[in-house]
Amino acid sequence: MEHPLRAIRHALLLLVLLHAPIASAQSVQRDVERLIASSSVADATFAVAALELGSGRVVASLREDEALIPASNMKLLSTGAALDVLGPEHAYRTRFEVLGDQLIVVGAGDPALGDPDLLAESPDNLTPEGLLDGIVERVLATIGGPPAEIVLDDRVFDRQRQHPSWDPDDVNKSWQAEVAGLGFHANLLSVFPSAS
Repeated sequence: MEHPLRAIRHALLLLVLLHAPIASAQSVQRDVERLIASSSVADATFAVAALELGSGRVVASLREDEALIPASNMKLLSTGAALDVLGPEHAYRTRFEVLGDQLIVVGAGDPALGDPDLLAESPDNLTPEGLLDGIVERVLATIGGPPAEIVLDDRVFDRQRQHPSWDPDDVNKSWQAEVAGLGFHANLLSVFPSAS
């Protein structure tokens, strides 16, 4: 398996190559084929469709009509698209609204809410439990006691929790957690049985 940094380097090299001035489609095609052949994952299945911006001229193609599940380095393109659409200053805002003695939690699709790795880097070195304790303290102080009802609003996203092409044998794996408008701790539930 190719080291993740090397895979990212190959993806970035390919992106730079495709944004450079195009001398000939044949040279780009050869470069793409050479990159794939020299990769330590050359036995993997690759599909490439590269078009020249503006003209739409095809400059490299390989199995371009074959639908494949994207590799994990696809997150580079997804992140770039999100930065382009949302902007670098975008912040997800999960809202906690009080309506009488009712607490309404409105999700905004934050993928990092309760993420233990990110919380550990916070100035307060929080844990998911510590974050929840802080939220509960504020709610209790605002309402004056426990809410009579808690409403979770995750309507920011549609109801398709998993892509239809995802392998059903992987639904319990951390890399295939369901997507939700209101998630916590990467939408993972860890269970540790004990004999006590």
